[in-house]
Amino acid sequence: MNSKLLTSNITKNQLYEEYISESLLDLGVKANRKGFIYIKEAIKIYPEIMNASKKIIDLYTIIAEHYNVTSVSVERAIRALLERTWCSENMNTSHVIFDCPYINTENVPTNSVFIATMSEILRCNLNKKFLR
Repeated sequence: MNSKLLTSNITKNQLYEEYISESLLDLGVKANRKGFIYIKEAIKIYPEIMNASKKIIDLYTIIAEHYNVTSVSVERAIRALLERTWCSENMNTSHVIFDCPYINTENVPTNSVFIATMSEILRCNLNKKFLR
């Protein structure tokens, strides 16, 4: 295998993970919460799950297996993180980012809507950065 290609893929994955973390922190999501790691992972692997025609519950199962916890605890930690963050005063940015017809900025979005929206927004923005 070409080591240059492997290094390139590692760098892109690290860049994407850093970009996800920075974007979540900009939204006011607290990194010291348990759900932060899970939601970051969910946003990162969401496109792969959807390309494989799997359901959001499969996403929780994959993350749970990776961290040796239950899928219920992953779902609950993400939901608690979103509720806590969405109700905080730091979510001003979210109203701009989540200006989507299916997200009511007054109510907390569902886990799947938040993950799907963030994944798509970040993927598109990152692609624009690479194309410059």
